[in-house]
Order: sequence, then structure tokens, then C-alpha cells
Amino acid sequence: FGTFFSLLQDSAFKGALARQRFARRIRAFRHDFVIVAGYGHTGRMITHTLDERGRRIVVLDKRQERVDVLESDQLSGDVPGLAADPGNVQTLGLAGLGHPACKGILAMTEDDQQNLGIVMAARLLRPHIRVIARSSSRDTAKEIELFDPEGVINPFDRYGTYLVLALHRP
Repeated sequence: FGTFFSLLQDSAFKGALARQRFARRIRAFRHDFVIVAGYGHTGRMITHTLDERGRRIVVLDKRQERVDVLESDQLSGDVPGLAADPGNVQTLGLAGLGHPACKGILAMTEDDQQNLGIVMAARLLRPHIRVIARSSSRDTAKEIELFDPEGVINPFDRYGTYLVLALHRP
């Protein structure tokens, strides 16, 4: 019994159980869903907006505390979240990238290289899926555009454009 209880307290065992539970929830989906990679400020706003519109969402983020925030957010739908590397192809597979109901992926992490990896994996594994990515660097944005996503968003360029418009036409 002591060995059994010590196994239940092991963090690796708990992580494996959480991954299995997460994968089982995704496999049970019957309605279309979108994967949001990165649950920082941008990912959280997107998730809330999609939830308000009745869309199903799956969230991936490297940081456990962000996934914990997801669980405490008051979302109307059941939004599974996993604390794992979204740039890892195996993690994307667990999140349902290969699931027929997966209709898109939003790469909104704070790491441009990770977003590039997500776009590359999505395009190679599911060429017809909708992909939107975030990039803070123009060079990385050009690299992402080589994989023909629906959109590449550079928040700093967007803000700069709005600022220039506000200065010229207040």
C-alpha cells in the first residue's frame, strides 16, 4: 500500500494521468473545435471571445499557472487545457490536431520560434486546417508566411499603425 500511495504522489505519474485524461476528453469531442496555443493575455482574450460565440476550444500553454487560471475562468463551455510545450508535435497531437473536428489552430505564444514550429507542424500534418499565428519579429513573420497561414499578426506593427493613424487623423 505504501508503494501505491507514493506512486499516487509522484509528479511524473500525476502528469501522465493528466495527459491521458486530457487526450480522452479531446477524443470524445463531436463538435468542431479550435486549438489555442498560448494562454497569455492574447490567448486568454481570444479564448473568451470564442467561448462567448459558442465555439469549442482546447488550450495549450507551457506554464501550469496559466492552465490553472483557465480552470478558474468562468467560461460557458468545457475548455480542456494542458500544461505542455505547444511547439511539440506530440503535444499538438494530444490536443487534437489530427482529430477530424479540429478546424483551426491559433499560435499565440510569446515565443516567435515556437509559433513558427506550430505553424510548420500544422501545415505538414493537416495542410487544409486554418492557421493564424502571432509574431513580434518581422523576420519570423516572413518565415511563418512561407507556410501560407490565414494570417500573421504582429501586435507591435498593428499598434504602430493605429498610433500613426491617430496622429494624422485624431
